[in-house]
Amino acid sequence: MRFSTVFEWLAWINQIHFTEMDLGLDRVKKVAQVLDVLSFDCPVIIVGGTNGKGSTVAGLEAIYQAAGYRTGVFTSPYLFTYNEQIRVNGCAVENDSSIINAFEKIDSARGETTLTPFEFTTLAALLIFKLQRLSDGLDVLILEVGLGGRLDAVNVIDADVAVVTSIGIDHVEWLGDTREKIGFEKAGIFRGGKFAVCGDQEPPVSLIEYAEEVQARLYCQGRDFKYEETDDGWLFCSKGSWSKLSRLSRLSRLSNWRNWSSDFKRFINFFMGPRRFGYPTVLAGCARWEPSLSLRPIKKFINRLKSLRSVKAAGKNLKSLSFVKVMEKYLKSSSLRGARRATKQSMQRSFSSYGHLPVNTLAVQNMSTVLMTITLLQDRLTVSEIAIRQGLLDVNLPGRLQVVPGDITYIYDVSHNPDAVKWLFQKLRELPCKGKTRAIFSMLADKDIRACLDMIKNKIEEWHVAPLMVKRAASLMQLKEVFQQADIKHVIFYDVIKTAHEAARQEAVSGDRIVVFGSFHTLSQVLGNKV
Repeated sequence: MRFSTVFEWLAWINQIHFTEMDLGLDRVKKVAQVLDVLSFDCPVIIVGGTNGKGSTVAGLEAIYQAAGYRTGVFTSPYLFTYNEQIRVNGCAVENDSSIINAFEKIDSARGETTLTPFEFTTLAALLIFKLQRLSDGLDVLILEVGLGGRLDAVNVIDADVAVVTSIGIDHVEWLGDTREKIGFEKAGIFRGGKFAVCGDQEPPVSLIEYAEEVQARLYCQGRDFKYEETDDGWLFCSKGSWSKLSRLSRLSRLSNWRNWSSDFKRFINFFMGPRRFGYPTVLAGCARWEPSLSLRPIKKFINRLKSLRSVKAAGKNLKSLSFVKVMEKYLKSSSLRGARRATKQSMQRSFSSYGHLPVNTLAVQNMSTVLMTITLLQDRLTVSEIAIRQGLLDVNLPGRLQVVPGDITYIYDVSHNPDAVKWLFQKLRELPCKGKTRAIFSMLADKDIRACLDMIKNKIEEWHVAPLMVKRAASLMQLKEVFQQADIKHVIFYDVIKTAHEAARQEAVSGDRIVVFGSFHTLSQVLGNKV
């Protein structure tokens, strides 16, 4: 045994390769072959992208667990402990001996091959999952890309579904300085004949062309699946069902909802939540029809309801008729008989729709990407609508718009590039604050700090800034220069984040909020110091 503790192993692992980051698959694949961790007999989902990777992984994990499946999850970086990057059935690997055992096997298998810290960690996760699969079993693996995709260590595995959440400008020295260049690198996790999902509303041409080149089965946000936020939640649709569900969703949001008759509410809710009230299966399929199918009978019925002078009148008319008899009348039409067969076919082609979905603290766009991924794997991992709803309620991801209420509200967010900071800015506008908004902030030197500051400076009234205690940290001098360039006046600089946090906490009064952001390391150092 080379070392007896995880800490000792990590200190050694961090120095065996000549550089901390060295993208490429040759070395790590060679060792993975010796360890026999290049394939798994359960579905594997790989999640890449500029922003939203962690949210998407957390959403998938929560929903699959709610459905009763055993999950293995690898994610990075970590906030507190190394072990939290490797999770089995929702729990971080608690036993250090499992990680030490994996390190020993990797060290033995690598021979003269040197590995970066991330490559070592990736192999450790795969080895732990392989052993778990052989013992207690795992039903699905969810792996998060570290950086880029094409040359990332995680990409030694062939994914059954490869997900790219978004494409933004970040890590330009490694991935390129345009969305097209970065999109190509992210798309490198796609595989021929396998499913690929892109959650970006405007995917780069390079990503689409790469998918076509390798013949991946690509599903894109806005083209193959969509979402819509509503007053009482959000809606999700894949493929041709969107226009039908969108039309019905507008009906469901008409005013005076509380005064509508219970039958009319049941009619609307029926279409928004198929099968909820046990009506005939064919009607549940109407929210999944393709554009080519006739909706004339349903349109006729809806137009009749809309033509009534008032909602109250609609309720009265529905009460005077047998609701089931009215629907049975339309079930007898030839187009609906044909739709019965088409409904089954559309479901087989991964058409799906859900209404009134619960909102959590994570971006709905990412949760929409989660549902598309789950839809594509329904033939191997069946997930009910109940499990989806429960998973969306259960999902928890520390450091992603994590709001801790109190006399002084804390908001923790790991946003560390312009796109992520823009999303944080939008959320700060939505969240009320009676007092001042104060920030505890720091970033890594290779980030676009100026663009991030310009994006959010109008929502921050007082800044507490200090360098991070990591190799890639922006120095105090660099931070002062960029704040001066951004023309931010109300800023106080400190030597370390701990001091910045203590000062911000002492100056804050009831009604204020403290926003901690800029890096995983910023949150880690603040939360580690929080009393």
